[in-house]
Amino acid sequence: VNYCDLTRNGATYDKKQIRVRALYVAGFEAAYLYDPACSTSHTWIEFDDAYEQSTDSHALREFQRLLKSSRQNKFNLSRVEVVFTGTFDGVKQNSELKLKDGKTLNLPPVGYGHMNGYDWQLTVHSIAEARPVAKKTPW
Repeated sequence: VNYCDLTRNGATYDKKQIRVRALYVAGFEAAYLYDPACSTSHTWIEFDDAYEQSTDSHALREFQRLLKSSRQNKFNLSRVEVVFTGTFDGVKQNSELKLKDGKTLNLPPVGYGHMNGYDWQLTVHSIAEARPVAKKTPW
C-alpha cells in the first residue's frame, strides 16, 4: 500500500494486514512512520512480540544497524527507510468514562502513541527491508 494512500483512507485499511514503504523515525517518545510526500500524516509504530523471529535475519540486522548509525543528528532521532508488514489501525479508538453513579460518559475518540497524538497505528509483524535515508530527505 502506498503510505499516502494509507493515511488518506485509513478507515479502508482498518484492522487489515498491510505492507507499506515509508520512513521510520525512532527516538525518545517517538516511533512513527511518515513520507515527505504527505509529511503531515504520521503513523505510530508498535512492534509485536514476535517481529524479530518473523523477520529475515539480514533485514533485522540492517534495520538495527541503521537505527544506531542514523541517530547522529541535531534531533537525536534515528531514521530508516523501511518496508513493514503489519496490522493497521485506521480509526481512532472510542473512549468512555465510568462515573461513580454507574453512568457512562462517552468521550471524543482518542488517537494512538505518545499522548494519543497519532491518528493511526501500525503493529509491525515483520520487516521486509531497511535502507538508509538520504541526508537531504525532509524531516
